[in-house]
Amino acid sequence: SDGKPRRMIGTNVDITERKNTEAALVAKDEFLESVYSGINLSVFVVDVTENGGFRYAGLNPKHETLTGIPSHRLEGRSPEDALPADAADQVRERYGQCLTANGPINYEEWLKFKDRQSCWETTLHPLRNEQGRINRIIGTSQEITERKKAEAIIRQNEVNLRQMMDAMQETLSVIALDGTF
Repeated sequence: SDGKPRRMIGTNVDITERKNTEAALVAKDEFLESVYSGINLSVFVVDVTENGGFRYAGLNPKHETLTGIPSHRLEGRSPEDALPADAADQVRERYGQCLTANGPINYEEWLKFKDRQSCWETTLHPLRNEQGRINRIIGTSQEITERKKAEAIIRQNEVNLRQMMDAMQETLSVIALDGTF
């Protein structure tokens, strides 16, 4: 043998389907990232540990803006490690309620962010792993402080109006009884 190859054996594998699938997954990831980053709601992801604990997995930029809490301060940490004690107790209780409900829950709560109390409307959606165990909670929140203040003003105005109407009715009744009407 003179050291020159006499034969070559090769195979061709069509990877078009795999490449198309990979491209579709990349496009889907980019789409989900654009929704996550672009939505005008606070979005946060909480991992549920095997022992029933909670760890923050991530938050979108809107959450950071609204709360003033940067992602790196929450990611991988429990509520107790990342939040003031009263807020940690409050959110831990809500996460537990989501697990107990075994489905989405919606609620309003007052929390302190950026050195001020603010009201939030939050929905928690539990996600399940392949074994059916809830292993993650996706939360969406919007700050509704101004709406709550406006509702309180409207309620107070209704009370004031009712009191004025009652006083007018009482005055009209007195006038009618006097015969001066």
